[in-house]
Amino acid sequence: MIKKLVVRFALVAVVSSCVIGVLVLWNGFPPKYMDLDDSRIVSFGEAIQSLDLGIRESIVGGKKCTEVYSLKDGLPVKLICVDS
Repeated sequence: MIKKLVVRFALVAVVSSCVIGVLVLWNGFPPKYMDLDDSRIVSFGEAIQSLDLGIRESIVGGKKCTEVYSLKDGLPVKLICVDS
């Protein structure tokens, strides 16, 4: 009985992870902007959070920047600028 429960739980976990993975990939959010804490690794939480994020280009102090923002309220989450 316990063994069947463990197998079912594992199956649900695998299927759920696959569904979430597909949602993240089909979302169209660029993976290079998913790493919000600059750890060089996109965590599972960051991938999930990317479902509610958007990007927009802006100029800040003469530099070309990309702003990652929350789709819910439009507030900035992260600003990424490159030197020009």
